[in-house]
Amino acid sequence: MKTSFNTSEIPSSSTDTNASEFNIPLIQPMPCPNCGSSAQRKHLVKLEQTQVECPSCDYFLLTCSRTGRVKEAYAPGIYWGNGRSK
Repeated sequence: MKTSFNTSEIPSSSTDTNASEFNIPLIQPMPCPNCGSSAQRKHLVKLEQTQVECPSCDYFLLTCSRTGRVKEAYAPGIYWGNGRSK
């Protein structure tokens, strides 16, 4: 049986194939910086962003991949005050 498919969606060579071409995030397992359980780091190539999220403690960090600047962060249990004791 012959299967037909659209050849325009297939890269012309193996060197053309990368995650950014197909908008697939690169996912790395890592320990959560907040609670230590298993978290994921996602490299969103087309958006030039990196996000870390932990399903156990709801930790979330979104940074710019180029500059490293924090765009959004949420870390329950971490005090983000000025460092002065009360």
